[in-house]
Amino acid sequence: MNFKVVYEGEEDLEQVRSKMVDAANEYGMQHPLVMYYSRQIDKMHTAQLKSSCG
Repeated sequence: MNFKVVYEGEEDLEQVRSKMVDAANEYGMQHPLVMYYSRQIDKMHTAQLKSSCG
């Protein structure tokens, strides 16, 4: 699975978090889709922290 997804802003972060929770409820916590969403959230959060810290 090789995706490059760029999200900006808290609204997008919340949308991905919601997708992750839905996928976890449907497929289980260790499913690759849930892991993918988790990594995307980590990347988005890190980008937000970097931009806010200058």
